[in-house]
Amino acid sequence: MIYILLNLDTANYEGTFRSEAEALAEVRYAVERFGRAYAAGWALGCRDDNEELAAIAEGDELIDRAFGVASAKHPNR
Repeated sequence: MIYILLNLDTANYEGTFRSEAEALAEVRYAVERFGRAYAAGWALGCRDDNEELAAIAEGDELIDRAFGVASAKHPNR
């Protein structure tokens, strides 16, 4: 599985990663370095072996996920 960080504002990839943990580490790094607003337009998705894409989280939900904060949209996390 490949994890993809996408900037929704520019439609550019911020990066591709071998694990969700690596992608979330990139989100944490970006927020810590540039502030929360910098990554607020990002989305995380994954592509499986069948090349199907699935959305995981975006915006504040993604940032909260990266920092381990339970999101209102993911109460079981």
